[in-house]
Amino acid sequence: MKISDLRVVLVEPEGEVNIGFTCRVMYNFNVDKLYIVNPKVDISKAREFAAKATSILENAKVVEKLEDAIRDCSFVVATSSKASAEDLLRECVTPWELLELLRKVKGDIAIMFGRESTGLTRDEIRKAHVLVTIPANPSYPVLNLSHAIAIILYEIYKEFGKPHIPTRKGVTMEDVKLTEEYLDKILNILDISESRRRKYKLYIKRILIKGLISHGEARLLLSLLRKIYLALKSKL
Repeated sequence: MKISDLRVVLVEPEGEVNIGFTCRVMYNFNVDKLYIVNPKVDISKAREFAAKATSILENAKVVEKLEDAIRDCSFVVATSSKASAEDLLRECVTPWELLELLRKVKGDIAIMFGRESTGLTRDEIRKAHVLVTIPANPSYPVLNLSHAIAIILYEIYKEFGKPHIPTRKGVTMEDVKLTEEYLDKILNILDISESRRRKYKLYIKRILIKGLISHGEARLLLSLLRKIYLALKSKL
C-alpha cells in the first residue's frame, strides 16, 4: 500500500474540535483524504481547530451514508475500543498487526472511526474487513477520537510513509583526538601517574566511540575540557 491510498472516514462526528484535530493529525502523517458521514455539527466551525490543515477540511467529502464513503475501497478497517475474544464481530487486531494486512492490499483503504459517544454500530463494523483496537488501560480503554486517529495513522506512517528523522553527525576521530590532547594536558597539570593516565584516556576514548554521543555532544565535552585546562593552567 501507499499512504496516498489511505482515507479517514468519520462516521457521524459530534464535535467540531475533533474534526479539526483530525485534519491536523492527518496532515501530520501525510494523509489527505477525509470522508465525513452525516456529521452532527457544522463542520465549517472545525476550521479554527484545523490549524495548517484547513485544506484537508475544505476538500473533505461529506456523504449521507457510510456506503458512499467506502464503496470504492479495496479494504475497509473499523476501529473500536470494545474488543472481545468471545464476540466474533469484535475479535480484533492491534495497529501494528494491521500493518501486516495492509502490506497485501492494493487499492484504496478506508479506516472508519465512529461517534465520540457510541463509536461504530455493529452493522457498521460488519461492513469492514477487520476491526482494530488500541490496547489501553482496561479500566478506561476509550480514547479521544482524534487521539485514536493519531495513534493509528502514526503506526501506518512509520511503516509506509517516509518519516523525516533529522540525522545527527556522529563522533569523528578528530573529536577523539582533540579530546585526548586536552585530557593529556589536564592530567599533566594534575600530576597523574602514567598508568592511571593511560586508563583515563582509554575510558574516555571508549565513551566517545562506543557511547551514544553525537558530534555536538563531543564538542561540548571538548569545550568543557578546554575550560578546565585553561583554568588549571592559569593557577600554575
